[in-house]
Amino acid sequence: MEILEKIKYHKTLATYFADKPLYLDEPTRKKPNTRKLVEQPWQQTNGEMWDNVIAFFKPRRVFQTPTGFTKPKNPSVYEVPDGV
Repeated sequence: MEILEKIKYHKTLATYFADKPLYLDEPTRKKPNTRKLVEQPWQQTNGEMWDNVIAFFKPRRVFQTPTGFTKPKNPSVYEVPDGV
């Protein structure tokens, strides 16, 4: 399989996972969609969708939970509270 063809398939899968909800139990938001959280950035990376990878990992987009996070000393690092 050619490299460009592989990239095309990764882009298709990235789009599929991007359309999936972040939580499986909306609106209570207690069950994150772990398959989406793993697959989407993986497929975006292999599909060379760099802007989408960066947007996916913006902390407020991915790591926001009902329990919240502590404000970090370093703004590029978020600390996960105990029990999450």
